[in-house]
Amino acid sequence: MKTIVFTDAQPTARYLLQRLSHRRVAAVFGHVGRFASGDAPRQDVLRAFAPRAQGVLGPAAALQTDVLIATDLLSEGLNLQDAERVVHYDLPWSPARLAQRVGRIDRLGSSHCSITTVTFLPSPPLGRALAIEERLARKVGAQQVAGTNGRLDWCDQLGPLASGSATAPVGCAAAVAGERAETVLVVRIGKLVEAIVVDGGSARTNPAAAARILASACGAPPASIDRVPLQRALDTAAPLIRSRIAGVQDARWRASDRDRFARRLIPWVLSAARRAARRADGEQLTALDALVSRLTSGMTAGEELMLEDLLSRQEPLLVHDLLAWHHALPPADTGDLTLSVELVAALIVVARS
Repeated sequence: MKTIVFTDAQPTARYLLQRLSHRRVAAVFGHVGRFASGDAPRQDVLRAFAPRAQGVLGPAAALQTDVLIATDLLSEGLNLQDAERVVHYDLPWSPARLAQRVGRIDRLGSSHCSITTVTFLPSPPLGRALAIEERLARKVGAQQVAGTNGRLDWCDQLGPLASGSATAPVGCAAAVAGERAETVLVVRIGKLVEAIVVDGGSARTNPAAAARILASACGAPPASIDRVPLQRALDTAAPLIRSRIAGVQDARWRASDRDRFARRLIPWVLSAARRAARRADGEQLTALDALVSRLTSGMTAGEELMLEDLLSRQEPLLVHDLLAWHHALPPADTGDLTLSVELVAALIVVARS
């Protein structure tokens, strides 16, 4: 049974990872991930734990993960419904955190008939002093009376919008009347989609606020589109978008720079390619050319671990061994060096007079 263990503190997550290191376990600390064998990008850990929900092929046997330890930074905005159990190793003061934790697996697309939650409670004397269960129960009750019914996750709020049959072309804009003037810009930067909320003279990436505004716009009266506030919102968001572009480019550079094994192998593979060219072996030359492209474009942590296993064997490394490793992997995503920026949609909320 795949299980997510949530805790509030990174030291606790590191302690649990150490204690469970003999199991198929991994951890995520904010934007950093770790397998039992060492550090890895956060996305590689999530794909190893929940490949179906992340839309990727299953990981290599060495990276298969049954237990994921995470802090609350993971408890919002991710699909991890391969799992069917959530463990609250500690209890947050806000019931919204509890709902967000369970919301990672209690989602549309889950193949499980039911999910399980396990809660670690403090010792009885401390529990009586804190009365944390009673406080959480009262807060959850108040939220249900207010109509939230515990569904506080912004992804869940967007679910009804995504399931609608109405479609609009990319780059469209709409305007509605609301309590206050604000604009939502949905921007695609490369493969990254950002929801930017522009309020007055400030712009911020806030998917939860954007989801709230988009959901409330469904029942709001339409308004005429004024290009002036839209252009003003775009100008306000431009510095933030530029910083996101720089961040994505920097992350791409660091991802391709970490492959210590690949860089050692490139000259060896090029020598094999020259020998294939002298033999006029076009088929192997094409295969070696694709292999060089993979080695130079950067690998995931899982691919690098598989390569490390291949290089650690006692037998001498042969060209066909490296080509077999290459063909066993999914197609390499080299990415486009030119980062494109696209305005997906814009919603302008006009303040009622």
